[in-house]
Amino acid sequence: MVSIHATEIQQEGCASAVKLMHRGEIQQDVVDIILNNIRVPDERIGDIRAQIGALKTGEKRLTALLDRYGAEIVKAAIEELKVRSEQHMREVITAVPNGIYSFTAYVDSDGVKTNRLPLL
Repeated sequence: MVSIHATEIQQEGCASAVKLMHRGEIQQDVVDIILNNIRVPDERIGDIRAQIGALKTGEKRLTALLDRYGAEIVKAAIEELKVRSEQHMREVITAVPNGIYSFTAYVDSDGVKTNRLPLL
């Protein structure tokens, strides 16, 4: 189990990459290892399932696009989206008046202290 007193990632232990799915099937032994080594496993399993669901949905939709339009057109569309996104972002940034801007985002708690902590 992970120590509830850990304050740094190194204190959490060894983190290794693992293959959660194999040929479309979840590897329950891997899930069990993950859940046995994290805090609040009952909450995290929902996160894992949501991520798997999102990936499966993305795979289905990308496959449908490839089936309908072919790889060349889909790849060209993705590249065009990148170009248009960059153009739009540059237009938005250009519209921002000159000046010095700052912002601080906060984490509600680090689990050790109860005060809000600034993200640096």
